[in-house]
Amino acid sequence: DGTLPWVALGFRPTDRCAMNPLDGSPTPIVLVQHAAGDASPMAYSTDLVAAAKGMSEDAFAQIYMAAVPLDEAEGFSDVSIEAPMLTTSLQIARSFVPDDDTLSVHFKHSVEDSSIQHLMFAIGMTNQLGFHTTRGCFEVKPVPCSSNTGSSLSAPSTESEKTVIEIELEGGSEAATIE
Repeated sequence: DGTLPWVALGFRPTDRCAMNPLDGSPTPIVLVQHAAGDASPMAYSTDLVAAAKGMSEDAFAQIYMAAVPLDEAEGFSDVSIEAPMLTTSLQIARSFVPDDDTLSVHFKHSVEDSSIQHLMFAIGMTNQLGFHTTRGCFEVKPVPCSSNTGSSLSAPSTESEKTVIEIELEGGSEAATIE
C-alpha cells in the first residue's frame, strides 16, 4: 500500500529491557506512523499500555486515542521526519539521496534530571500497531548543558535548567548527541 511500518521509541523507567515496567504501568513512547494516503509519516507522543503485549485491539485503540502530535506534546520540540524513500523516482534521479531507505526522526526532548535515559525501540510489520519485526534497548548518558559559553561543562545550577538529549535512530544503529 506504499506506507511505512510503525516505529516506536520508548522511555523506560529502569534499565530492564521490557515493553512495560513490572507493575504494568504504561511506558511513554514516541510513535511514528504513516497512514495510507498521507504523503509522509507523523510522530506522536502516547503511552504504550501493558495490554498491547497481548495484541489487544482495545489496547491499540487506547494508544491511538491518547496520541498527541509530537510537535504539540509537552517537553518535545524541533520535531522533523525525513523519509527519502517516499519521494518519487523522478525526484530521486534529480538529487543524490545516500540513505534512501532510512527513516530519520529528529526531535529534542527535555528531561528533568541528568540521569541515564533508558530507551527502547521497535519497528512494526505494517503501518498499524501489532507485531514488531525488530526491537532493542539502549541507554543515553546525558552531559549537562553549559550556561556560559567557553566555560567547562557543569551541572545545571537551578532546578529550572534542563538537560536536552537529541536522539537519532538511523539505518539500524543508534546515536545520541547532547545539545
